[in-house]
Amino acid sequence: MALHELCTNALKYGSLSCASGRVSIAWSLAGTGEERLHLVWREHGGPPVARPQHKGFGTRLIEHGLARELNGSVQVVYEPTGVVCTIDVPLDAGAAIQTSSPTPVLPISGEESAPTSGCPAKPVHDWRKVSRGATAS
Repeated sequence: MALHELCTNALKYGSLSCASGRVSIAWSLAGTGEERLHLVWREHGGPPVARPQHKGFGTRLIEHGLARELNGSVQVVYEPTGVVCTIDVPLDAGAAIQTSSPTPVLPISGEESAPTSGCPAKPVHDWRKVSRGATAS
C-alpha cells in the first residue's frame, strides 16, 4: 500500500507528473542479530516540492500505519528537488534474503539530477477535499 501511495502521488503531483521526472528506489539489508530492510524512495527532476500544510490519509498511512504494522520507522521528507521516503523495518528471521550490497530496484535513468525545465510547479493536493467528493483546485 505504501509504495502504491508513493507511486500515485508521484504520478499526480511529483516527479512522475512530467517527462523529466524520475524515481529511484534502492534497498539494502543490514544488521547484526536482527536483520533489517532499509528502503529509500527518491524523486527528482519533477516540479518543485514544498511540505504540505496538512498531512492527508496517504501520508499518515505511510508514516504511521506502515511503521506500526511492520514495527519499524518511516520518514517522509519534502526536499525542494523531490520527495524522499525512507523505510527501515526488521525482517522476519524466516524470511531473510541473502545479499551483500545495496540493490537498486528501479534504476535512475539519465543524470543524477534531471533538469526540471518543462515541468511546471503543481500545488500539493489536499486529500480531505477528495474524501468529501470535491475536486482539488
